[in-house]
Amino acid sequence: MDQVGAPLDRVSYIAQTENVTAGRFPDGLDPVIALAAHTPGAPNSNDPTDSDQDGDRLPDNWERAWGLAPDDPRGPNGANGDLDADGLTNAQEWYAGTNPLDPKSALTLRTQGFTAQGLRLEFGAVPNRLYRVELSESLGASDWQVLETLTAPSSPATLDLYDGDAGISTTRFYRLIVTRP
Repeated sequence: MDQVGAPLDRVSYIAQTENVTAGRFPDGLDPVIALAAHTPGAPNSNDPTDSDQDGDRLPDNWERAWGLAPDDPRGPNGANGDLDADGLTNAQEWYAGTNPLDPKSALTLRTQGFTAQGLRLEFGAVPNRLYRVELSESLGASDWQVLETLTAPSSPATLDLYDGDAGISTTRFYRLIVTRP
């Protein structure tokens, strides 16, 4: 119990499919979901190392979903493969949540012009990612500043943000950094 007597955790008994590991992610939020890997004695996770039989750091479920061989880490099936020839490796496509078979599917930060709120920026976001947009006055700078940090939506969506300090005569460079929680 917490300080006011509310339960911190609970046990829910539900019907479970045979040979399927189910649970909640460490955040404890509902719903109970089927997990990609068995995690006895460890926190529930869909970390790529939980189910990666060929050791290429790509989740087997992701490889199967895109027609890759989860038991072959070489060539087009491996982390360094690039099936759609868009310049992004399979590992980069997995990390960004983009389609490894579609060269038009890319994590791209786009400027959409000036509004009363400032320069409008947008990008396509997918669930289970954290996004950080940074800016700098020069490309060679080591002092990138965080413009905004955004949490992924619950389903794919276009996210937008504004740089209220950007002026028409100001030169600024932006970069989009994605991380997986």
